Amino acid sequence: GYLCEGECGNSLFIRKGSDKYYTEGHHLIPLCYQKNFTYSLDVEANVVSLCPSCHRLLHYGKDISPILSTLYEKRKQRLKKCAIEITYEQLLLLYR
Repeated sequence: GYLCEGECGNSLFIRKGSDKYYTEGHHLIPLCYQKNFTYSLDVEANVVSLCPSCHRLLHYGKDISPILSTLYEKRKQRLKKCAIEITYEQLLLLYR
């Protein structure tokens, strides 16, 4: 839907040459941890749509718990269907 899945309420802008909002893709489980998983992390279930502010928050923010928890709850069942199982606590450790 070209909306921020972080439920931040940030104002989004329309892309040039399009009628869609600008969002950025982010791998919820970072690809650098692929070696810890049997199945590919580069799947749609592991990619979330974020506004630039929420995307930067996940990469550089001090307290990412609220947004990470929201994204995890939205995606955990889809990840499980792709045979990617991770608890929220395990995911949070990957971002430390």
